[in-house]
Amino acid sequence: MKPFVIAGVTGNTGKAAAQELLRLNQPVRVLVRQAARAADWKTAGAEVVEADLGNAESLTAALRGAAGAYLLNPPNHGAADPLESAHQQGLVLARAIRDSGLPRAVVLSSVGGHLPEGTGIVETTYRLEQTLQGLPVTFLRPSYFAENWAPLVGLAREQGVLPSMLQPLDKAIPMIATEDIGREAARILLEANPPAVVELVGPSVSPAQVAEWLSSLLHKPVQVVPNPRDQWESQLEGAGASKRGAELVAGLQDAINAERLQFQNARQVRQATTPVLEVLRALL
Repeated sequence: MKPFVIAGVTGNTGKAAAQELLRLNQPVRVLVRQAARAADWKTAGAEVVEADLGNAESLTAALRGAAGAYLLNPPNHGAADPLESAHQQGLVLARAIRDSGLPRAVVLSSVGGHLPEGTGIVETTYRLEQTLQGLPVTFLRPSYFAENWAPLVGLAREQGVLPSMLQPLDKAIPMIATEDIGREAARILLEANPPAVVELVGPSVSPAQVAEWLSSLLHKPVQVVPNPRDQWESQLEGAGASKRGAELVAGLQDAINAERLQFQNARQVRQATTPVLEVLRALL
């Protein structure tokens, strides 16, 4: 049997995709930068191959002979121009898919990936999708990652405060567990006739509800507070984003708050079921 190639196994979605395929007794080839650090995957039964997602020759070699692949654009908020970086990553993926003869791929995108502007950092997924048009690719567009709360869990634990860029604080939006995204990618790879786009939504939850759950899990009061808009970019730059990257990430939050980030076909969106509460419990 030909293997399924999975990128991003050191992250959340790639790890979940590889684990799901292995659970289903499918052959898996995981891509890593350093094979010596992937002993656990060998133990789990996966083939381990060193490859660089930014290098077309390396990626082409890793994709040859595969039944399909899960690929993504590694987050690059620190790039001087994240939009151009996404375009260049798309060119690498496109060349590797063509030159390897890969019969199918699932590529991680985002809700709003069909929109050319007004979505902040999600515009990188639009650039990626446009670069890969015409290839045997299914774009997987999930809703807001529930794990985006991870950087704030420590503050909630230590100070009992949960600052939120999502506003109003009582407004619920779809939040999805990254584990559900990876599992869906695995299922798409096994579908006989996968669609060109799969949109995936999780349960709708408000920042206020997240704070309430954290209060319960931590056994202490956690107060959700609005993060002032005029501080977003400086905070993001302090966390490692470039000036342009910070502008785009802040722009995504603006797009969510203004309800500009929408699915392309709301009537055909697939449902993910992992509760956000379970994600928070795991983060703690």
